[in-house]
Amino acid sequence: MTAKKWLDRGVYLSSMLISSFINRGKDAKALNFKNILCIKEDEIGDFIYTLPVYSMLRKQFPNAKITVLCRPFGVHLLTHCPDIDRALSDYKLLENQYDLLIDLRGTVASTQLAFTKKPIYRLDRGTQRIKNRKLGVQPHEMETNWSIIQPLIDEKNKDMEPKIHLSSKEIEQADEFIKTNQIGRFALFHTGARRTLKKWPLDRVVRIMKWIHQDFGYDCVLVGDAFDAKDAEEIQSQLDFKLHIAAGNINLLGFAALCQKAELFMGNDSGPLHIATAMGTAALGLYGPGDPIFHPRKENATFIHHILECNPCDQVHCKYKSYPCIQRITEEEVKEKIKFLWNL
Repeated sequence: MTAKKWLDRGVYLSSMLISSFINRGKDAKALNFKNILCIKEDEIGDFIYTLPVYSMLRKQFPNAKITVLCRPFGVHLLTHCPDIDRALSDYKLLENQYDLLIDLRGTVASTQLAFTKKPIYRLDRGTQRIKNRKLGVQPHEMETNWSIIQPLIDEKNKDMEPKIHLSSKEIEQADEFIKTNQIGRFALFHTGARRTLKKWPLDRVVRIMKWIHQDFGYDCVLVGDAFDAKDAEEIQSQLDFKLHIAAGNINLLGFAALCQKAELFMGNDSGPLHIATAMGTAALGLYGPGDPIFHPRKENATFIHHILECNPCDQVHCKYKSYPCIQRITEEEVKEKIKFLWNL
């Protein structure tokens, strides 16, 4: 077991013990919380699957002040969210005390916060992860988040749909990008990944782009951040039509607005996939060593994942170096999934 896994287990165990101590003898449903803090310092995909939590809390506690502590991108994604009152990324900006603390990730810093803020009640991911391990199950991330807050929420307020809220500003940003680049009907492609082992080969992406452009007449748009835009030159050199570059030229909420107008999103296991899924775009995720608990969960979203006996791995050291799992995804499989999404 790696040092990180040992640390995670230690944090989860400490977190569970702290919650047990704080909550002893208390009935969560009998308490009326007025000041709620949710902590989710995690990556984009993980963060997307916490969005239903804020919606359920708002329905259950309509008059409470709900604060979310997250990474800066999370603050941006929550800009127009009606379910929260404040989003921040700096521990120093927290108030002195919260009567309900919900730790949706579990770090050393977030666990220590329970001592300084002294909440009346505390719910945490560590407790749920330990329960799941004892049961021998590892449910989807959205189910885990629901299990964490379930002691608080009436069944009528259960909501498992991630929603990203936009303003007219983001919609106009997407419209302007489409107009400026003279884009017709289009498909979005995200070629980047945090790990090389999670990245589907670019030459295969190129051939899928050619197929979509030639057989269906769709324009192709590369999305992601400025780092992802580095793939544009290599891709364009293999195309005989123009590749439109949104990567690095549009922010996350602008990208979410662009997703609403796209016919398809195709990308590796990463944040943009989960944003596209949340926006209701027909989405195809390509998975390498990724964990199945992060598969997209919507009727018009699907994935391809060749799960080998070594899954999940550390995503750095591959047992099958000459034929890693991401490379086992064939172009024919991708085409069949896209036709499935388009009901062809």
